[in-house]
Amino acid sequence: MMKIWFICFGLLGLFQPLFSQTYEEWVKQERAQYDRLAKETNRGLEELQKDYDNFVKQRDQEFAEFLKQRWTEFEIFKGNLPRRDPEPKIAPVAEKHSRTSIVELQTTERPAEDTRLIAAPLPRVKKSIQKGYPLLRFDVNFYGNRLKLGVDQDLCMPFTGKLTETAFADYWLRMSRTNYDDLLDRLFGWKEQLGLNDWGYYMLLGRCAEIFVKDENSRQLLIWFLMNKSGYSARIGYGGGEVAVLLPAVQDIFFLSFIVKDGVRYYITRPLNKSLYTYDKNFSGSNRCPDLRFSSSLNFSTKLSGKRLLNYKGQEYTISYNQGVTAFFKDYPSTELNVYFETPLSATLKESIEENFRSVLQPMSQEKRVEWILGLLQQAFPYRTDEEQFGHEKYFFSEEMFFYPYSDCEDRAVLFSRLVDMLTGLPGIGLSYPGHVAAAVKLPEEVKGDYVKYGRELYTVCDPTYMGAGIGRGMPEFIGKRVDVIPVMGRQITREREDRIAALIDKAGGTILNRSSLMQFAEDGNVYVAGIFEHKFEDGSKRFVVPAKNRMIFVAKVDNQNRFEWVLPLGGKGVNMPHHLKIDGNRILLSGTFEKDADFGGIRLQAKAGSDLFTAGIAPEGKVMWASGAGLQPNEEKTGFNYIVRFGKKGEVLQSEIQPDAVGSFLSGIYITRKEEVVVAGAFNRWTGIVKLAASNKQKMSVLNMPEQLKELTDDQVNNQTDKGLAGLLAVIAMIQEHDTPVSGLMALQALDQYNPTFKTRCPAIYKNIGKIEFIRGEEGIIQMKTQNGKAVNFDKVQVKDGSRMRVIPIAGNDLKVEIIDGIQVGKAFIWFRLNEVTLKRQTGDMIFDYDKDHTLRTFNMSRDILN
Repeated sequence: MMKIWFICFGLLGLFQPLFSQTYEEWVKQERAQYDRLAKETNRGLEELQKDYDNFVKQRDQEFAEFLKQRWTEFEIFKGNLPRRDPEPKIAPVAEKHSRTSIVELQTTERPAEDTRLIAAPLPRVKKSIQKGYPLLRFDVNFYGNRLKLGVDQDLCMPFTGKLTETAFADYWLRMSRTNYDDLLDRLFGWKEQLGLNDWGYYMLLGRCAEIFVKDENSRQLLIWFLMNKSGYSARIGYGGGEVAVLLPAVQDIFFLSFIVKDGVRYYITRPLNKSLYTYDKNFSGSNRCPDLRFSSSLNFSTKLSGKRLLNYKGQEYTISYNQGVTAFFKDYPSTELNVYFETPLSATLKESIEENFRSVLQPMSQEKRVEWILGLLQQAFPYRTDEEQFGHEKYFFSEEMFFYPYSDCEDRAVLFSRLVDMLTGLPGIGLSYPGHVAAAVKLPEEVKGDYVKYGRELYTVCDPTYMGAGIGRGMPEFIGKRVDVIPVMGRQITREREDRIAALIDKAGGTILNRSSLMQFAEDGNVYVAGIFEHKFEDGSKRFVVPAKNRMIFVAKVDNQNRFEWVLPLGGKGVNMPHHLKIDGNRILLSGTFEKDADFGGIRLQAKAGSDLFTAGIAPEGKVMWASGAGLQPNEEKTGFNYIVRFGKKGEVLQSEIQPDAVGSFLSGIYITRKEEVVVAGAFNRWTGIVKLAASNKQKMSVLNMPEQLKELTDDQVNNQTDKGLAGLLAVIAMIQEHDTPVSGLMALQALDQYNPTFKTRCPAIYKNIGKIEFIRGEEGIIQMKTQNGKAVNFDKVQVKDGSRMRVIPIAGNDLKVEIIDGIQVGKAFIWFRLNEVTLKRQTGDMIFDYDKDHTLRTFNMSRDILN
């Protein structure tokens, strides 16, 4: 694993535990005082948890009673096939001639996917965990990833008896009495760390069930129970003495048989006979439909690495890929083509491609780069149809192109589109002809040749299967025929345009806190963006001024030429923060928090208890249609709890709920239901991004000097089961956010010399570069770093620019997420990617890096990969 140094956590030497007999007594006193202060709060939380326990118990009992009713017989339908039109047996070769004309192909756009929810999303509700319950320990190998799990032994009890409705109900009640939430916490933690999507999570449960219980019926029932308790819509069906999990899906799944209930397909995950019996309605605690798309790359262990030798233009390139990822994709169900086009590469493959190809492409124009990539796909990957290679149709994810010896047209189009996005930044789409798949790219300048019009933009045809054909040359047999456009989410806005819009906002005086949640691309090419500003915001025609110690929200519409079409200031006195921005038809929805009295486009909102959650509906021309406060007052008792608020069509509050936060609750954002309700969900401890010290600690810290403060906070982290390698980092974060005084690199070196004197000789490069940090300071939840002389600082694979900023947000599981606002990149030489965020796992010391526009993931451990 490559070495990496994350300079925004530059005080690394303090990450070692610092113990001293002098402070032992004080630590005990502090802990006792803190326990006394927390006692009253805990008493209230215990009462609330009892209510949730009763709710969970009642819900399980009601579902068990329902399961006892007679089940309905359903006909099993044979799985659909992905494509019936025959593919070319041999890749056709283009005649040698230049492009002489421009031909527009007639397109048929596929219906937009309905992303609205059937009902408001349900969070995962946890019941109390029994202390000291009997554990069975398992070592699970999930595609090369080693997972150590402790499991309630009662969860591993097999299903016994006949397959009857009563027996299934009894099984549900028996499982509901176990301590399953501990297992789900760990599994959801692994889901996030490994980059698994919903179906990947189901596959993880399946692997665990193979180890926990021996017979297949027991495995299927255990998966069914855990999927429901994880919030997913899952049913079981039985027939012929066998049980199978039934799952709906957002996308079509090919080859898997299914039943149909109320117009919804439930895919049968295990072969059964011609009919099966199942029940009529879902468990009331689960309503999430599994989505087969990936929002990030898979983040699997790099120990299983394969290599593929490519020959192109007289050069050999050795490409490394992740064999754990290809093994995972081998077992993944076949689904719609857009899923394959949108799935990112693993970090292993991505870095290998960059290292091999970037220097070759660097001097080329964007059009020449596309031409080079097109030739690579045509010449370096042997062609063979899926029927010849597998005996059936099989779509490849990009990673699989380097594992299997042959590929066909859709596989090449998928990888071509991915490489163009990576190496040129140009937007692309897929093209589906009868019996053939190609791609198209939005080039910066018009070229002669075939093209399609998608939205308001022209995309030039590029066919990686048409041997020797350059840009703009499609197969002649498809000219005049209609072609289906395969849209690729996330590719319409380039990295370059994202950066230009961010620079435009920065120049005006604003800050985009999170591009993923606060920058949205519209179909007409415009971009809506939200963020914060202090002091003033100037868009070229207007100037908005903010009083001192206040923070306002802006929402802006940026046109195709990256100019402001309008800017809307929102908020009032105090600290106002945007959380999520969403385009929904002809309106833009914004959620966030405000303090005191706030003005939302002429609509006045007042927070009764100092601060509140808001949601606003904004028209495309920049007028606030409605704005509503949720009536939720954050306080210390609500830390660690989720909120869900439902708004009607005109912004009226329909319902608000508060429930304990849980790992994998997955509720954060704006959702739209099919009743056109707006659902806003999030967590109270993420409102400001401020990590607070206990009051008693804060008082004590004020009388200690800086090295002593860091020492005490570090020791306290270790005493609270924080990984020793990560403890000092979390201490630094807490201290920076609690004090107005900046922490300088010089002060950090003094602390190292006093409490960790060997660090200077063990890590001389890190020690030296800590001194290049002018200061790190925190203000209202935002941490800023200044470097000496305003120069960027490079540490191995990380580059930190002067003035870089970040936010630290507590998340479920007692972990932290560091959101990078701007100024930090990962890479080397001339290959750099924007760092989006870093998740810090307290107990293990793992740091999960999320970088680039496609959210590539990679895990580094503080002790193993950095301090060593």
